[in-house]
Amino acid sequence: MTDRPAPVFLDDVRDRSPEILRAFQEVAVAATSVSEPHHLEELLRLVGRRVCELLDVNRFSAYIRGDDGFFYGQVGYCRTADIDDRIKKLVTGTDRFTQEIVATRAPVLVTDARNDPRTVQRTMREWGVRDMLGVPLVFNGEAIGIIYVDNEEEDHAYTDEQIRVAQAFGSLAALAVRQASLYAQLTRRALVIDRQRRLLEQVAEAHKRLTDAALRGADVPQTVRLLSDLMGKPVILFSSEGEVAATAAPPGVDAAPLVERSNPAQIAAMIREQTAGTAAILPAAPHAGLPHRQFVCPLKADEEIVGHLAVVEVGSSIRPIDIKVVEQGATLVTLLVIAERRQAEAEGQAREDFLSDLLHGGRDASVLQRRAPLFGVDLDRPHVVVRLALEAEPGLPGSERRAVLAGRMAALLGGDPPLTISVPGADMLLLALPEGHDQEALGHVRRAVESLIDEMATRVRFRGAAVSKVARRIKDYAEAHRELRALLEATRVLGDGRPRVVLATELGVLRLVVAGSGGESRQFAEELLGPLMRYDEETQSELLPTLRGYLDCGAQVRATARALAVHENTIRYRLTRIAEVSAIDPNDLRSLLDARFAIQILDLATS
Repeated sequence: MTDRPAPVFLDDVRDRSPEILRAFQEVAVAATSVSEPHHLEELLRLVGRRVCELLDVNRFSAYIRGDDGFFYGQVGYCRTADIDDRIKKLVTGTDRFTQEIVATRAPVLVTDARNDPRTVQRTMREWGVRDMLGVPLVFNGEAIGIIYVDNEEEDHAYTDEQIRVAQAFGSLAALAVRQASLYAQLTRRALVIDRQRRLLEQVAEAHKRLTDAALRGADVPQTVRLLSDLMGKPVILFSSEGEVAATAAPPGVDAAPLVERSNPAQIAAMIREQTAGTAAILPAAPHAGLPHRQFVCPLKADEEIVGHLAVVEVGSSIRPIDIKVVEQGATLVTLLVIAERRQAEAEGQAREDFLSDLLHGGRDASVLQRRAPLFGVDLDRPHVVVRLALEAEPGLPGSERRAVLAGRMAALLGGDPPLTISVPGADMLLLALPEGHDQEALGHVRRAVESLIDEMATRVRFRGAAVSKVARRIKDYAEAHRELRALLEATRVLGDGRPRVVLATELGVLRLVVAGSGGESRQFAEELLGPLMRYDEETQSELLPTLRGYLDCGAQVRATARALAVHENTIRYRLTRIAEVSAIDPNDLRSLLDARFAIQILDLATS
């Protein structure tokens, strides 16, 4: 150490007063044992008593410089009263008296303290100070404290010898103050080192337990549970979209209120704004369903953030060990999330491969039969294939879109999410047929698909949808796939551009027609039925409804009359007018078949 105390001015008084030497020796011995803050106060109080005795004054106070440069009252001593508490409330450093002591690093005497412009005169009058001697505690050329002495309401003449005595005790006190400061620094450093040592031990133990869990094959929920046990606080795993993926809480803490009202969109926005991709404290946000502060750590895989791991501040504040454990846990959870994602991708690819083989044919039926249970498909049960035609820019990306569509269909129909696959321009779904008669079950499927299209309209742009015939044999699936592709394209051409859902079973022989040119089919229907529609509109007649009823009743006049609630002669008259107005001959079977096709095409185009 290169620091040196200020010189001790005892040479001039060594032979003059054995009392001074004894007092100095007493203080010097006490100074060697100063370590704790209360030791320093005891030493300064001893200095105060001895200085007051040697200088024959009544009052003494000691101030120690703080980090801000001000001097804070440390000890007060008075022969006639206890002033210690009052002194400890005082701060000095802005008055010219103190500034002169600090600047000169030498004793400064004011003989008329109440009127001297260097002092705080109001304070001098309040304390009854007449004359005051200020002595700096100088160490290594710097004033680290000040002692003040005065005679309390009485004048006192300070001799040069008394000033040197006060300065000598000030130098000794400075050494003690410096020693106490160094000891305090060492103590603080020792405490920091001890805290760091204990923190490292706790981190090492947490690392060991996390590593052991990973070697045992712990999954994400088990790892989150372990992290909660290690910290004694609730732990939440958020997905990259802010949804709660997993949660765990120590015994006695209910995790449900921590997440039951969470708002994923608001949580994701808060995390993005306040963490900027790094670990950070997230403040409580009741509006987002987060009632407590959380330390949030991102789960990073390369440059992608796949989620966030959070420890919730419940029971006690977030500690350094909690932060370290979460950071270590985030590494393990990231690996697990990536592993689960890759496994899901592999399983999803296998599911898609199976569905592709089923729809495109070419695979041995026995192989498909054996593979089906691996993907939760019972090929002994009737199924239908749904083709969802998409616009060129469908909105959601493929895998995300298919996952959402499968989830919504499962919710609408019940059961597990169906297998899905993308083909050019469409998504294909394999649906187990609901219970009931085929046509009833198909109607249920159509309503579910219509609801799906309506619900997803803002996220996915559909061109239309078609539901196949019921597939009961493995070869039926490939036939359904081929038929739906042609059917949906033809119905799109026939229609008005709005997404619609058609059932292959409702089109009958029309499926043979729409497999050709949809545009020509619509033109044929309009040419054949157009004259009847125009005649009905101009004359308020009902020729087209009569023709429709006549066909539905198997070309029987009596049955048609009953169905339309009119006289048979009315039906005969209208049939005659149909033959006159249009190219349709109600008595010709081929003409009636053309009319049937035309009406079905027209219904499909305008439904």
